[in-house]
Amino acid sequence: EMLMLPVPIFDRLDFELLGHGIELTCNQPGIPTDSSNLVCQAAESFAAKAEVTGGVRVHLEKFIPAEGGLGGGSSNAAATLLSLNKLHDQPLGQATLHELAAELGSDVPFFMQSQAAVAKGRGEIIEPVAPLEALDGKLEAARVAATVGDRKREAIEARAAELDIRVLNSRGYDDDDDAVEEEDKE
Repeated sequence: EMLMLPVPIFDRLDFELLGHGIELTCNQPGIPTDSSNLVCQAAESFAAKAEVTGGVRVHLEKFIPAEGGLGGGSSNAAATLLSLNKLHDQPLGQATLHELAAELGSDVPFFMQSQAAVAKGRGEIIEPVAPLEALDGKLEAARVAATVGDRKREAIEARAAELDIRVLNSRGYDDDDDAVEEEDKE
């Protein structure tokens, strides 16, 4: 079991229906725009399950750092499923969309909804929980894996500063706490 919280950092996806095919563009040159991207995989899964013959063009404005552990790819896959379902007049029910989400990745089902939830199994079983009063509408802290490069960490910290939240390292300390901890050891 794991408690998962939505964070106020997100990418933007713009959808345009086409006659055929799946086209993905992105503002970040390093992001794959082929079938290895979860957005394309979600569009392919949706089209197959809903028996949709038309295509889609998706433009991804990337704000969540890639491979930063914040669920950017998974949330984009979920957004693709939900958006295509809406654009095609809801051919798939929520249960079917949830199945497709689970096939795409363990945390994709979490992003099919927008509140804190307990994830069970490998992440496909989602049980929403009541809003957490301790957060009072803000994210208190976002853990950033130690493997996140300096440029990605700077981008996360800049966005966090805009949102008035603290960014913690992988051990759960902010940089100031680390400095204090090191001084105490001497």
